[in-house]
Parts: sequence; structure tokens; C-alpha cells
Amino acid sequence: MIAQTRSLSARLPRRALGALVLGIGLVAFASPSAQAALVYTVTETDSTGTPIGVTNNTASGVLPDYAYNISVTETASELDLAITANKLTNSTNKLMITVSDTGFSGGPGTLTSVFAPVASFTSAAATQNFSSMANATTTPTGTYVIPAGLTTLFGPPGIETAPYTGPVPHSLSNTVLLSLPSLGNFLQVNTRTFVAPVPEPGTLAMAGMGGIGLVGLGLRRRKGVKV
Repeated sequence: MIAQTRSLSARLPRRALGALVLGIGLVAFASPSAQAALVYTVTETDSTGTPIGVTNNTASGVLPDYAYNISVTETASELDLAITANKLTNSTNKLMITVSDTGFSGGPGTLTSVFAPVASFTSAAATQNFSSMANATTTPTGTYVIPAGLTTLFGPPGIETAPYTGPVPHSLSNTVLLSLPSLGNFLQVNTRTFVAPVPEPGTLAMAGMGGIGLVGLGLRRRKGVKV
């Protein structure tokens, strides 16, 4: 990697390298931080998804039918969750988890909700649901079927999207409705919620011109023309 970096710096003029470093620094400086008002809402539902019983507002806890733990990672534009759920009974009740925060950048663009199971053990195939919000914009509710038995290798994650044209900064929230059939079943899943901005035409044009310039520089170097 060091050799590759030195090779790149040798090929590019110092002015080009300076502009590249400056651009990266400006992007990092312009990214506001989130984590202003993190809120947990965790409750059990009946088999139809209707909330029942008590609501927890903590990152980990025990309800009548489930024990859970939520780890949150946030960037200036993204809300990521790592969730573990364990079934404590043989009831048909489900576990609904919503985590939200405010002050996120990103957008206008595409609100994206990602559901990626990591490991599970279920006595029967079980359907999980997920969705995300940015302010009042909501993605469609996605579904992901967990196979029966012990699973540690899954296919592509579940993804749902929706156009977001609201203000920036904005709030983000992620909701999952987890279903585990029997006592001793468990699920570990990672989720991502973010608004992927749509590049402005001017930005795309500048990127294209920069790419053309680098290609031209390489061609001139090959031909032995001093730059």
C-alpha cells in the first residue's frame, strides 16, 4: 500500500495532490455530527404486529417473551444498529424495536433501509419486517425470511428505498419487527438507515472533467511530454 501511494504521488503534480487533500478536508469539515437525541422504543406485539404490554426505552432489557440488546453506531449521515434478540417462551408474540435520532445530513436523495442478518437459530422459518424514516418520509416495509435451523451465512440483505426531498438536517429512525417461534431461538441482525444524496449536475461535470484531466496527464507522461 505504501509503495502504491508513493507511486501515485510521483505521477501526480504537487498542485493536483494539494487540491485532492484540500477537497477531502473540506468534505470532512462540512459533515455535521448527529447523535443529538437518541431514543429507544422497544415493545412486544401480538402475532399481527399490534403493540401489547410494557414499553422499554433502553438499549438492552428483558420483556416477558424476549431479551434484547441494541448497539448503535452513528455518523453524520447514517444510523446503524446491531441487534440481538433471544426468545424466552413459546408464544407467538413478536418484538418491535425502533431507534431514532435527529441532526443527520444527507439528501435530498434516496432514503435507504438495509436489513442484514448475521446469525440465527429458529425452530421454523420466520419472517422479519423492517423499515426506515427520514422526518415524515417512510420506506416501504421490507420482509426477510430467516430459514429454520442454525444459520450463519445469509444471502443478500433486504433493502427498501424511498425518495427523500425534505429538509437537511433531518431525523432518522429504524424499525424492525422480529419474530422468533420458540424458546431458545435467537437472531443477530445489523441494520443501516441513511439518505444517499443525488449528485448535483455540476458536481458530476467536475468529476468527469477531473477524470479526463488525469487520463490526459497519463497520456502525456507516456509520450514523454513534460507537465
